[in-house]
Amino acid sequence: MNGYVTPVLEDSEMDPIQVGSGLGVYARDDEEWYVHLRTEQGEVDLGYADIGVSRLRPDGAPVQFFEEDDEVFVRNVDNANDVEINYLRSTDVLEKGDSAKLRGDCVVEPGLHTEFLVTLEAAERTDDDVPLPVLVKSGCRTLEISARSSDHETIMHGQSLLDVLKRYPMDNAQYESVVDELERLLESLRSLESVRDELGEGRVNDIERLTNRIINVYAFES
Repeated sequence: MNGYVTPVLEDSEMDPIQVGSGLGVYARDDEEWYVHLRTEQGEVDLGYADIGVSRLRPDGAPVQFFEEDDEVFVRNVDNANDVEINYLRSTDVLEKGDSAKLRGDCVVEPGLHTEFLVTLEAAERTDDDVPLPVLVKSGCRTLEISARSSDHETIMHGQSLLDVLKRYPMDNAQYESVVDELERLLESLRSLESVRDELGEGRVNDIERLTNRIINVYAFES
């Protein structure tokens, strides 16, 4: 089982980052307190501050993701805030020194407004070495999260997901159906964006049904 971490950002998109041998979350050690990821490829500045995330320690990041024995874990080494692991219907809380095996796709919150979508998958890879089902599932879960926030974010993340689907088409009728439905959804949201900020519960449920269909279209075996 491989783990992929995607920062949930309001105004931009990032591709999933594989946990691999380890991935850390920390705040920069200066007055700005910007949140960073420490990955196998280097440091990633997420572009915002969060005083709920602790600074980098000599022995590593205060919040760490890692893979071990074909499982994916998160550890609260010594973060200022407890680390919340939000599943669809339950939440686990990690205090300092605690670690937990991730039981499925989830949103990990180590700070006051820092969120990471974690996707668990073993699947076929795309040309850029990101497994295609992970790329699609990450886009779907991010769209679901944004649907509970605002129209603007939903449109942005929905368009990003649509771009991924069109970049990697599938040769079946279900693919055409979900792409058409996503295009209709975005057209509808754009027509109403100026008159309201939040989606109703019915529309949120419609989006979640659609994203589950999209995930199933791309859920092929590696």
